[in-house]
Amino acid sequence: MILLLIDIQKGITDERLFAFEEFKNNVSYLLKIARRSGVEVIHVRHDDGEGSGFSQGDEAFEIYDLFAPLPGEKVFDKKVNSCFHDSTGLLRYLEAKHIKTVIAVGLQTDYCVDATVKSGFEYGLNMILPAFCNSTKANPYMDAETTYRFYNESMWPGRYAKCVEVSEAAELMKKYEKKDTSSVRMLNECGTIDVESERLLLRKFTYDDIDSMMRNWVSDDEVQHKYGEPSYKTREEVRELLDSYIGGYRSGLYFRWAIIEKSSGECIGQIAFFLVDAHNHFAEIEYCIGRGFQKKGYATEATRAVTKFGLETVGLHKVQICVRPVNTPSRRVIEKSGFTYNGTLKDYFYMEGGYQSRMYFSILENEDRTGVESIHHISMKTGDKDRFQKTVSFYRDILGLEVFSEWEEGIFFGIGNSYLEIWNNGEGSEEKGAIRHFALAVRGVDEMAKRIAEAGYEVFVEPKDITVSTFRARICFCRGPLGEEIELFEER
Repeated sequence: MILLLIDIQKGITDERLFAFEEFKNNVSYLLKIARRSGVEVIHVRHDDGEGSGFSQGDEAFEIYDLFAPLPGEKVFDKKVNSCFHDSTGLLRYLEAKHIKTVIAVGLQTDYCVDATVKSGFEYGLNMILPAFCNSTKANPYMDAETTYRFYNESMWPGRYAKCVEVSEAAELMKKYEKKDTSSVRMLNECGTIDVESERLLLRKFTYDDIDSMMRNWVSDDEVQHKYGEPSYKTREEVRELLDSYIGGYRSGLYFRWAIIEKSSGECIGQIAFFLVDAHNHFAEIEYCIGRGFQKKGYATEATRAVTKFGLETVGLHKVQICVRPVNTPSRRVIEKSGFTYNGTLKDYFYMEGGYQSRMYFSILENEDRTGVESIHHISMKTGDKDRFQKTVSFYRDILGLEVFSEWEEGIFFGIGNSYLEIWNNGEGSEEKGAIRHFALAVRGVDEMAKRIAEAGYEVFVEPKDITVSTFRARICFCRGPLGEEIELFEER
């Protein structure tokens, strides 16, 4: 349950309102009851835009002194009539906290209160309107009292809301049992704050990002299609998108970051907890990276940073992520980020003329993620350039393997979630054989190397950081019980 105060701002809260004194007294009374009973109080302000006299920085825009927010009470801003429009972030906040009952008071009856009541009803909220706790001024068609009575006595009751006496609304709040938070786990409602990694800054979006977004990703049809969103071709369209993002930042449970490449200052994509469940303490990640910045490990770096932030700062129990099986690059990002495969919902949705499945992965707090995940790659070496080209031709042209990446000394072929690595500098291949070692994808190279050494096996290349082609990894080499060479490979 919440008490929602709608647009009770200095510029419109005055004697022009119907039953002004009764309105002030009733709202003041309910506000005291809510605060005393532990019912969350949420304020909403209407913004008519810069230069209107009723916008950020204008005295008229501020909340009327009698109802000024206390420290910790949330304030959401809007540029449309309904408080539940996507641009405000309020509905997402209520959904994350599983709040279904809204006691609504405020201004004006025939504009923002009416729009909020009707949209709240459409979203499945239990809307409650106490008598003489909303008001309005005369309009060109009706005087203020007629307008008030039309909505409170005819339009809303039995259709969109429950209209009650002030005393009944007060009793509902008095009976509200605020949970003892000393024994109930609560998330840290810190909202979107800066998160840094080695090469990236994750921060809130601003309107200054428009050009960079359009240049790098948000106007790219292919990138946005894979992300499941339309592409935005004009500055006006991107600004409207940012209205939604920036409006959401008023909520302490809204998490959406612009991904900034530190070296260039460019906004190269975005990452978010697009689904947050504060009651069950989990969130789900979505991300996209501009085409010119893919295959550089940025998606993995951002996913790891946000996952760590969610588990350690927000206090989530679980972070989850899902992907279509055909989206191999995203599957690799998820696996490299340390997520555990949970299962697949087959034929989950119909898309692009066929049924698509959905694979689910997750990370739990305090989960021991050290260990072997899969075969990362098999490494082969050829003795000379001619043999190298013949080998590459065999695997590419005859077996049909797809080239994942190439560099001066070798090539990677993709095989499902694994790779075949072929080097062209393999002196002694006749004596040692073409297959030199296999690499295991692991979590926690250093801990794994320590376990192997303590068990009495040789670690002949100690853990170190490397870059091979597009891979940034921490690796070590050891020998197994048959003398086999094993590389432990942890992608960064």
